[in-house]
Amino acid sequence: MLSLMDVAEEFGILSYVFFTSPTVFLGLMLYFQFLEVVSSFKNSVGTTLLSFPSYAYPVPPNILPMVLVDRDTWLGRFIDFTRGYRKAKGIIINAFAELEVYALDAYNSNNISRSEHDPLPSIYPIGPILNKSKSRSESEEAEITNWLDEQPPNSVVLLCFGSHGSFPTDQVKEIAIALDNIGCRFLWSLRCPLQSNNAQFPGEYTSYSEILPEGLLNRIEKKGKVVGW
Repeated sequence: MLSLMDVAEEFGILSYVFFTSPTVFLGLMLYFQFLEVVSSFKNSVGTTLLSFPSYAYPVPPNILPMVLVDRDTWLGRFIDFTRGYRKAKGIIINAFAELEVYALDAYNSNNISRSEHDPLPSIYPIGPILNKSKSRSESEEAEITNWLDEQPPNSVVLLCFGSHGSFPTDQVKEIAIALDNIGCRFLWSLRCPLQSNNAQFPGEYTSYSEILPEGLLNRIEKKGKVVGW
């Protein structure tokens, strides 16, 4: 709805953006305004690493978000979004300082922008804001939350590979075997690969026993949980 900023300006109303992705991604979007050449690295392989102001460490180009390296479909659209964000009085973000110290420091120090003469809008981290999934009942949400509350502090590993994250059967089983052998507590968001050429996002398994090694769910009953998106 960034086009409404122009309407708001006509009426003398301040505009704020509510950005629901992490600060590190906001920083990447802003930086890509003048680094569009990275799209040429979309299919790069090897040891080449790229550095970005909002990333604490260099990363290989093939793990960059698809929407910023797909020049034909997504990049132009996201660059337009970014230009709109710069017009805002401030950006309200679903993050908190302790979670994204490096990215927030990079933003507030203006390292993401091209120069001190190109200031960014003020940023306001107000997270975490949690939205109950419409596809999951309150009892299922409560089951996950209650299980987490019962675990010792700093003891649970979260495995979540994003809205596009899924793996073929052999990789899922290798991850499961590793978790079983390590013995750590974990919460695993497991999704099945795209079901058709027209699908944009992975789907959900009707039963995790169809993909996980036999007997695993029984063995991990107390120390781990496998859930959907």
